[in-house]
Amino acid sequence: MILEDFLKHPAGKGAIIPGKDDLLTRLNIRFDFMLDKKGVNVNIYTHKDDVYYHFLIPTETLERNNVYDVVIKFTPGDKSNLLDKTYKQYNIEFFSNCPSFVYTYAYVANLNGYFIKELADKYEQETLKYPPTSRNPGNIFGYEKSIYFACRYLSNKNTQLLYKSYVEKVGKPLTNDIFNDIKTANKVLEEIEREKKVQKEEKKKAAIEKLNKKQKKMLNDRLERATGNTKSNVNIVQKTKTTNKKIDKIKPIKKKR
Repeated sequence: MILEDFLKHPAGKGAIIPGKDDLLTRLNIRFDFMLDKKGVNVNIYTHKDDVYYHFLIPTETLERNNVYDVVIKFTPGDKSNLLDKTYKQYNIEFFSNCPSFVYTYAYVANLNGYFIKELADKYEQETLKYPPTSRNPGNIFGYEKSIYFACRYLSNKNTQLLYKSYVEKVGKPLTNDIFNDIKTANKVLEEIEREKKVQKEEKKKAAIEKLNKKQKKMLNDRLERATGNTKSNVNIVQKTKTTNKKIDKIKPIKKKR
């Protein structure tokens, strides 16, 4: 499988993914949102003729700070690939410690030769040993967000990530320390739970503060009404000033003689 194959037909040519167009539309919207709000970090490592793109893909949830390790490995399918200027025709393999990949697609990827075996120790043994009967009973390799986001980023026409000349400039030799820094699937689950607890506590704190402000306002209103330091809706009728007008005395009419 090459990169273009995954983006167009992850389950294989001719295989049907129900609602594929709608799914891709939603994934692309989520990808653009994630890229705009959080961004993506990628490092490139080389080992002989193989190239590893190590991504740090952030969760889409703005309130959480979880980050997933995603690795896309490019390896030549035959000697003719070594003459290519890009890695677009190289075979690809996947790794992600995002739970949606670990517990739905990792087994299938390994079954079909799409999994990076060097990173198998990042999972529990059962993950690659037993099929995900409840999450993926058909053992279909489909679109998973963290893998899709990484591949979509690589395929962006505005980047030179897949050009060999670019990789020669910025790529670094692969060492064991790099693999050691990649988190295990269990570690990621622990971080997710911790972030959820923090998020829950923050929401609880915000709710308490909102309630306290409301109660404080109600108390202040009562105090103002009790002390008369508030405007009343009662209309006060003011007394009008009366003016004492001077009344002229009536003069008696003199009788004519």
